[in-house]
Order: sequence, then structure tokens, then C-alpha cells
Amino acid sequence: MKLRAMRLPLRREKNRLGLTKSAHGATPRAERRAAKASVLAGALFTGAAFGHVFGDDLIARTLPEWARVGSLAVAGNVHTDAAVIAQAAGVGANTLLAEIEPANLARALETLPWVRRARATTFAPNRVVVAIEERVPVAVARLADGSRHLVDVGGVAFAPAPPETRGPELVGLETLPASGKADPALARGVALLEAWIRAGLPEARAVEVAGPSARELPVVVLAERGVRVLLGRGELAPKLARLQRTLGLNEPALARAVAIDLRFPGQGVLRFAAPCPVESAKRVLGGEGAAAGTAPAAAASVGGEELCHAKTT
Repeated sequence: MKLRAMRLPLRREKNRLGLTKSAHGATPRAERRAAKASVLAGALFTGAAFGHVFGDDLIARTLPEWARVGSLAVAGNVHTDAAVIAQAAGVGANTLLAEIEPANLARALETLPWVRRARATTFAPNRVVVAIEERVPVAVARLADGSRHLVDVGGVAFAPAPPETRGPELVGLETLPASGKADPALARGVALLEAWIRAGLPEARAVEVAGPSARELPVVVLAERGVRVLLGRGELAPKLARLQRTLGLNEPALARAVAIDLRFPGQGVLRFAAPCPVESAKRVLGGEGAAAGTAPAAAASVGGEELCHAKTT
């Protein structure tokens, strides 16, 4: 036997205004309105709860032009904090994804000191991904005022050097270009250091990239004893080859030299500080019994300072 739902009639009565009421006091029209209101309230409550949890994602998918940034992912940053990157990018909780222009965002990030290159991409529904390539310090620029700045391979002095930073210094400059701009003298100094290392030459303490003696520049200061190697203008590779041959002589006179001048074609000139060991230089690098490939030494006054020099081929 099948059970059927039973419809129980409501007892109705007239109210004082002549409207029919149900037994519990509501008119049929009011009952229908109340039922609709109840359904609507339930739907609104469910929608509000669902929107509270999934609202941003739902809006992002259905109305992408109103999507707000939900996450900012940053890769490649070691020295730059993600919060600093977000601030420089101008991305916040209320930023609309549609307002972000990736190329402009990348350019904004490249104004940060450590950021050499940046790329930005937006992903639906509400993500921004940033890839950072940071600068790598290869030298330190020491200015005339004593301040020290990290320098990258392109010759950009981009950030103050921590006190504990060790490495070859690029010296002689008084000021630096605007932030993020390469300095030609620093770029040449970095290129010289790279060639110096490739040639396997002794450790360099500093490179003089600017200064009053322009004809001597660039000058490499050796870490051992501070011997100055005067390179001057012209092709670098032959000069570095001559320097290797000069250092390979392994003679006592080299141990007393204060400078090695490579500015003259086919020559390596040793300079000595006073008292000038001319006889010693003659004995070792020239004169009777001199080694092959050397020329006699001579005394000279350079810049008011008594020097002597001996030429080696």
C-alpha cells in the first residue's frame, strides 16, 4: 500500500478588516511573501558565506576586469626583500590585476640597487609572478672621499660595500654616475681585472682608473709590496705578455722595484726608489755579464723623485 502525503486544510477566519487569515494569524498573501523572503534570505546567506571563502577567486574568474591581485610570487631575489619588491612594483591587496602592465612593473623593479634585470608576468585569475636577476659584485670602487661601493661586471656601482668586503678596488674617481648607470672608467677597470685573472698574473690589490697622471693609466697595484704596473693606452694583451716575461726573470732587482712600466713597445721598465741601486741594476739587468734580452740601467728623475730604471725586453 502506497502512502500519500496528506494536505491538511487550514482553518481560516475573517479578520476585522475582512481579510481571510489562517489559524496562526497570517493572510495567504503574507504567507507567500514570507516563504519567498525565507528562500531569498537563505540564498543570500549561502552566497555570502560562499563569497567570503571563494569570493575573490569567483570574481576573478567571472569578472576578470575586477580581479584583485591575490598573490605575488618572486624568484631570484637573494639580497632584495620580497616586501621591498612589492612596494617598488606598486602591488598591494587592492591592486586590480587588469591595471598591471608587466613591462612597466619590470622597469620599476630595475630601479632597485641589486636588481640587474626583472621580468613580470600576470596569470589568471589573480597571480603576479616576478623573476629577478640580481647584480653580482666583482670589484669595489673607492672614491676620493673614502666611500666604497660594490661594482658589477658592467661597471655599475650599485650599493655601498659592507666594511668586511674584500677584493680588488677601482680607485681614482671622485664621483659616481646616477644610480643604475655604468661608469666607463669602472667598466674598463673591470675588463682589465678579468683579463688580468685570465692571464694568471699575481693578485691585484687595486686598479687606478682615474687620476692626475692620465698617461700612466690604467695602473694595476699588486697585492704583494704594492708594486705599480703602468699600462697606459694601447692594446692590453701584448703588455700583459711582457709583464709575464718580466716577472719570470726572478732576479733580485725585481724584488726592489717599485714600479714596472709597460707603456713603451717591446719594453718592460723597472723603476726603483732612492737610494737608486744603479750598480745592482746594471749587474743584474744590463752591462757586463748581463742576462740575454736586457739593456743597461740608468738613473732618472721622475716627477721630482729620484728614480732609476732598467729596461727588459
